[in-house]
Amino acid sequence: MQATTIPSDLAWFDPRHAIAYATLALSLEYALDYRETTSPQTDERRSYERTIARMALLVLVVTIGYGALMEAGQLFRPDRVASLADAASNGIGATAALVLSGLERWT
Repeated sequence: MQATTIPSDLAWFDPRHAIAYATLALSLEYALDYRETTSPQTDERRSYERTIARMALLVLVVTIGYGALMEAGQLFRPDRVASLADAASNGIGATAALVLSGLERWT
C-alpha cells in the first residue's frame, strides 16, 4: 500500500485567477443573498440552511462554469492560451471564497 501525497509543486496555481474568481463568487453571492426576515424556529432554520446551501451551490456552479467557458473560448483565439491549470485556479478561488463566507455566516 502506497501513501498518497499532495504535490509540493504548485507552480500551476495562479493566484490572480483565484482572486478574480473569488471576487466573482462573492459578488454573485451578495447579489443573490437570501436574508432571513423572521426569528428562525427549528423547522424554519433547517429550511433557511437548505436555501443558503442551494444558493452557495448555484453560485459555485455558475462561477466554475463561467471560468470553464472562458478557458474553452480561448481555444479559438490564437493570441490566448486555454489552460486547465487556470480553470483549476478559478475553481479553487471560488470554492475558498464561498467556504470562508459560509464559515463567517454560521459563526
